[in-house]
Amino acid sequence: MSAWGYGILDIYLLGLITMGGIALLFLIFGDILDAIANIGLGTSLSLTMLFSFFAILCGTGYILEYLLSWGSLSIFIIAFLSAFISVLLMKIFIFVPISRSEQNTAFTLQDLIGQKGEVLITIPVNGMGEVFIQSKFGSNGMSAKSVRHREIRQGAMVSITAIEDGVLIVEQLEQESDF
Repeated sequence: MSAWGYGILDIYLLGLITMGGIALLFLIFGDILDAIANIGLGTSLSLTMLFSFFAILCGTGYILEYLLSWGSLSIFIIAFLSAFISVLLMKIFIFVPISRSEQNTAFTLQDLIGQKGEVLITIPVNGMGEVFIQSKFGSNGMSAKSVRHREIRQGAMVSITAIEDGVLIVEQLEQESDF
């Protein structure tokens, strides 16, 4: 069979090379292109998957046309189904887990209010010290001053009550006695 003056094998091979190359480029540079030019089809269908679909369709069609003596329509239907199933499996087992593994570690200082921390550098009466905070966003040492303008010694546990100009306002927690 031929179309546009070319044999069907030539069309499948040209489609495989072209779509495979474009799919590979979008796989490598797709995030950059999406960020720069907002190129994409949304979250459910990416251009990488679309070009992968056509590359698999053309590759399967080429192999089946070369190996089998079936009709071209039957081979196209089989190639279409195999491409659809392959891209669906890629979406389920590759793209979705990768997108879920990306974590957003951005946080605001307001997220720290109510957290507990340990004083790293003693907070003087009317000065600033440093508090070590562990949260779901990671561990940070941040500048802090006392809410009651009292000295808080190194190693004391504190609670963050407010934020003022990027400085934590902390209150010393009462230490539990073992008696």
